[in-house]
Amino acid sequence: MQNLMQLLATDQIDLLHFETVSSTNAYAKKMVQTKQLQRPLAILTDTQTAGYGRQQRAFYSPRDKGIYLTLVLPITMIKDVNPGRITTNLAVIAVQTIEKVWQIQLQIKWVNDLYLGEHKVGGILAEVEKNHLVVGIGLNIVATDYPDELQQRVRSLNRPDEFIMQREAFTHQVISRWVAQLQAPADYLPQYHQLSNLIHRQIVLLVNQQIIAGYVLGFDNQGGIIVKNDRQEQIFYSGEVTKILKAEGLET
Repeated sequence: MQNLMQLLATDQIDLLHFETVSSTNAYAKKMVQTKQLQRPLAILTDTQTAGYGRQQRAFYSPRDKGIYLTLVLPITMIKDVNPGRITTNLAVIAVQTIEKVWQIQLQIKWVNDLYLGEHKVGGILAEVEKNHLVVGIGLNIVATDYPDELQQRVRSLNRPDEFIMQREAFTHQVISRWVAQLQAPADYLPQYHQLSNLIHRQIVLLVNQQIIAGYVLGFDNQGGIIVKNDRQEQIFYSGEVTKILKAEGLET
């Protein structure tokens, strides 16, 4: 861990490492209530007792079986604060880094879920707290003993070899690239299109308790999903894809 700390320090990024916390995002949000950061901070833990994703859904975080990581930095350090672009751009960087470290190509389910085939292996959650951006990533690396309610939907990268070394390599690369992107934004929308598992597929989208069914045309430059149905073409900037239509039927 000392080597990782030194690598990040070279990029002017601080690191906190814990054996266990409730949630790296929750820790970051609590910390900035009383402390104004002067430079980016990465928070890494071996396990989370109350990890969460979108809509406060629990994220299963067994010890030394995955990556549970958060970046927090002041909003004043960020050049483009558009939430849709932040999430989509950082998701692309995460997928590219995963491919570099583990030689595995993932896809992105709008807006922030990471998929291997038809199964979720991780997710990204961006939040704002007390004038700070808090971005967390949870990634299943070797976990197999999932709770019953997750067995059919969740998988891991299944890469047990040299877990600690690869975790540190991923952490260094993804955090450094995230910070660079936030401070000097590049446009990753074309790559987001290429990595999406929804393009040209029928979906069911839940938006403010309203169910929208349609065909995904793509994404606009604000990170919104463009959906077409019999009546109209619409762009949504929030919501949840609850089903994806496959040839043999609907998959949750």
